[in-house]
Amino acid sequence: MPEMDIVDTLLAARDIVAESWCQNAPGRTASGEGVLANHPDAVSWCMAGAIEKASGTDYMTDAHRFAYRYLVGEKHVGIFGFNDLESRTKWQVVGMLDEIATAAKEAGVS
Repeated sequence: MPEMDIVDTLLAARDIVAESWCQNAPGRTASGEGVLANHPDAVSWCMAGAIEKASGTDYMTDAHRFAYRYLVGEKHVGIFGFNDLESRTKWQVVGMLDEIATAAKEAGVS
């Protein structure tokens, strides 16, 4: 299965995070147990887990790499460092995924 377009993946990840977000694990079950992003019992996702879920893969995608490079270059922190900051909110993560998707679109990446 071909990898989704980077912008589309990031926007799908934004929608996943907006629906249900978590920290300190790629995904979480309804009881709060940390699981992999594509685990069948996952009901919430961190930024990286949402990108993985949106792409339908179990591996690092071009969207992960673009998001990582953007965050390191602009915010001097990686995906997990941004998502898992104790004071971070779901809506900040949603907004950052929008920002990264816009940057990807402006850069003409696919």
